[in-house]
Amino acid sequence: MASSLAISFNSSKWNPQSLSSVFFPTIHPNKTLSFPLHPFKPNSLNIYCSPSLPTSSYLIPDLDKTQEKEEDESDERPLHQTWRQIQGCHDWQGLLDPTIHPNLRREIIRYGEFAQSCYDSFDFDPHSKYCGTCNISFSFSFYGKGAKIPITVFSFSGPRVGNLKFKERCDKLGVKVLRVINVHDKVPTVPGILANEKFWCQKYLEEAMSFPWSYAHVGVELALDHTHSPFLKDTKDIICSHNLEAHLHLLDGYNGRGSTFESVTQRDIALVNKSSNFLREEFGCLPTGGRRRTRGWFFRERDGRWVVPERAVVEAPPPDTAHHFQEVMLQLAQSSLKAL
Repeated sequence: MASSLAISFNSSKWNPQSLSSVFFPTIHPNKTLSFPLHPFKPNSLNIYCSPSLPTSSYLIPDLDKTQEKEEDESDERPLHQTWRQIQGCHDWQGLLDPTIHPNLRREIIRYGEFAQSCYDSFDFDPHSKYCGTCNISFSFSFYGKGAKIPITVFSFSGPRVGNLKFKERCDKLGVKVLRVINVHDKVPTVPGILANEKFWCQKYLEEAMSFPWSYAHVGVELALDHTHSPFLKDTKDIICSHNLEAHLHLLDGYNGRGSTFESVTQRDIALVNKSSNFLREEFGCLPTGGRRRTRGWFFRERDGRWVVPERAVVEAPPPDTAHHFQEVMLQLAQSSLKAL
C-alpha cells in the first residue's frame, strides 16, 4: 500500500539537521542508493543482464556520454539554506513547475523511502508464524511545553480524510501538505464521490444541509502518471497504481508537466517489483511470486544495485542412489524378520 505520511517540522527557529537526526534516520540522499548520478534516456538504452546472475533483477544502462543531461542546478544552494521553502513555507511555489526542485525531489524520495522501510519491516508472509509482526521497533519522542509546532506533511497516494471544515482548520493552523499521487490511482478519489473540494456547492451542502458524505483534500497536489514511464506496464491494476515504490520511481523521472521521463537520482527500477509485478517483462525483474520462491527480499550489493539473492546450488544425487536405497531397505526388512 502506498498511503503513507512523512511528517517533518518547518520552524525557522530550529536547526533542520538536528531535527532530522531526532525524527528521521540520518540518510544522505546520495548514499541511500548509491547509483551513478547521470540521467539517461530509456529510448537510448542497451540493456543486458549480469552473467553472474542468470535471473538478475537489475539492469545496467549503457549511457551515451554525448547525450547526458545534468540535473537542473539553477538553484545550487544546499538544503540547509532552502529548507524552509522545501518544507512548504510558500506552498512550494516555483518548486514544482516548470520542473521539480532538486532538493525537493530528494527530500520527498527520502521521506518516501522512510515510509517504505516501515512497510518492509513487517512480516506479511502468510506461512510465517510471525505474520503481522514487526521485525524492528521505532521510538519517536518530542518534549515541549505548550509550543506551537509548524507541521509539514508529505502524503503518498492518500485518500480524503476530512470535510471542508477540516481543510479550513488545517489551513488556519498553517499545516503544509504536499500530496503525491498517481492520476490512475483510485484511492485519492475517495471518499467524497458525491461531494468534494471540486464541487462549487460543497460549502452550502455542509453548512445548510449538514451533508455527511462531504470530504476535501488538504494542501498542494503533485500529480504523476505511470504511463509516462517507459519501464512500467500500461495497466489498470489498482495494486500497481497504488504502489509506493512506483510513486518514488515516478518522482525520480518527473521533469515537469509534458516533459519526457528521465531518471535523475538513478533509483534502481528493480525496487518497483518488491511488492508488485509492475515492471515491463523485457526488463527481466522478478515479480512478487518469483521473489517468494527465492525465500528472500532484494538485497543491496557493494556497487549499490538491488538484486534478488541467488538460490543455493543443489548438486544432483549420484545415479546409483536408488540402488543403495533399495539395499538399505532390504537389510532393514531382513533385520526385522530375524528379530521376530
